[in-house]
Amino acid sequence: EEGNTVCNLVSIITLGVKSLSELGMLAARDGGNLVTILNTSWKGVITLLQIDKQMVSEIDIGEIILKLISLIKESLRFAAEAWSSCSVKENVSATEARRVFLPVKFYLINAVKVVALFPSQSSLVLKDIALCVLMISAFKVLLSQQTHVKSAGEVMTNLLEKTTVDLLIALLNSGETTRELRLTLLDSLFVDAQCFSNQISKKQIHDSQAKSALVDILSLSVESATSARVLLLARVVLFQSVIRYSSELEVDAKFAITSKLQWLLDVLTDPEVYSSVLSSQLPVVDGSGKTIIWESMFSALILSLKTLMINLSSSPAWEELETFLLQSLLHPHFLCWQIIMELWCFWVRHATEDLVADMIDKLCTLMMSMSSSETPLCPDSVLRRTTKSVCFLLTHSPKSLTARVYKNISTESRSESAPDAYLALLLEGFPLDFLTDRIKNDAKKQIIADFFHFIENFNEKPSNSSRHTVLGAPVFALSACLRILDTSISEIDTKTLKFVVNLIQKYKNSKDEATRDRYSEILSETLSIISRSEQLYTCQQMDNVIT
Repeated sequence: EEGNTVCNLVSIITLGVKSLSELGMLAARDGGNLVTILNTSWKGVITLLQIDKQMVSEIDIGEIILKLISLIKESLRFAAEAWSSCSVKENVSATEARRVFLPVKFYLINAVKVVALFPSQSSLVLKDIALCVLMISAFKVLLSQQTHVKSAGEVMTNLLEKTTVDLLIALLNSGETTRELRLTLLDSLFVDAQCFSNQISKKQIHDSQAKSALVDILSLSVESATSARVLLLARVVLFQSVIRYSSELEVDAKFAITSKLQWLLDVLTDPEVYSSVLSSQLPVVDGSGKTIIWESMFSALILSLKTLMINLSSSPAWEELETFLLQSLLHPHFLCWQIIMELWCFWVRHATEDLVADMIDKLCTLMMSMSSSETPLCPDSVLRRTTKSVCFLLTHSPKSLTARVYKNISTESRSESAPDAYLALLLEGFPLDFLTDRIKNDAKKQIIADFFHFIENFNEKPSNSSRHTVLGAPVFALSACLRILDTSISEIDTKTLKFVVNLIQKYKNSKDEATRDRYSEILSETLSIISRSEQLYTCQQMDNVIT
């Protein structure tokens, strides 16, 4: 008898969920005007599902989620068709936008509850969930690009952004979700750039930004969405939203999302993506969580990445983030490099002094190990790219770090490779003016002394005792930092002109092409030094240089 009662209860719950979900579908027709029936039916579905997970095991959870997703798409389609037919001058009001997006939020909230209750069953429609959140992200991006629906974009951000992320977090955080499933979900959302279709003409790209694209994105299937370039920027915006709310991610989910940071850099190298990131603005929720502001996509992305850093700082996933920052320090793409350096500077400003000091010492060791095999005069060398990153970091960090680097890599260092690393730093704008007056004066004296030692002994055979491996290194060093050192005219005297005459003569007599090229570079830097001294380039000895 007890068994029959349980079976009857299971049948009642199953039938109730099916009937109420169908009623909810019917009530949602025509824009969801039957609000009371709509609310009651779907709340009833959730209530029945919460009674006992064992009793509802026969219910197709995936079908319920698909029904909610279809309602979300229909609501957005209704808005897309209405707003796409509007005249450019007919601005969509915030009130009208709320009427459209409030039902969408209701469907999303219910989907979040279902996924949180039954993550394993929900994973069966994982790709449909991924497509749904991507469509919402793409819808937001397209609204932000059209003047007459910008208010709608603000309302959409306010009502849907957090709830959309909650839908993903419900899956990512679940203890029933395996590591493989988390990665599968993220892989379906954040697809490698090479997977996107290359068969997109300029006209199609332009059309994707037109009004009709609001309708077009809602027609994408799970299969076609994988290679749809129209969703490419939407994926970046969605990633930015997820890491913005990364404080709500559990440890395993943090590991998973951190593993996709390299994907972000890869996709940012796409010309369409990085141009949009630099030029576009998006509505975002401000720090208070109450006001919507318009912010550049670049700034919003940087802020979200910094938020992720804070949230990972006390997490085991921090080591993976730290590895990512180190591996990306020399990223060849200008935008990716700028983003990485912003994150490095943020870390330096907020990490403990001991951690920062240890990292700086490691970077100095790295530079000196490189200088033994690479010339500091090649701008594209790994050494120069490293020193460029270090100089950027020092310029935006406490001045004490500059003194620490100088101490490690100044010409007084015992390491044989330190002088070349020091020259590479000077060529990349090492902030000597951040040093104390005493250390700065010592640096100035050393650079000038090296310069005069070089030009006075230029006609002699190269000495094995020279600290530098690069011919003319003192000339390059002085030229690079002459303005910072504020060297007086009297210190750069007529000996420099005599050196130029000797250099030109050697250039003419040299048979080796590589040597002639180096003499030419040294001459160029020396003339740059002379040009900053009116007393030199107007004196009588200049005649000897010219003739």
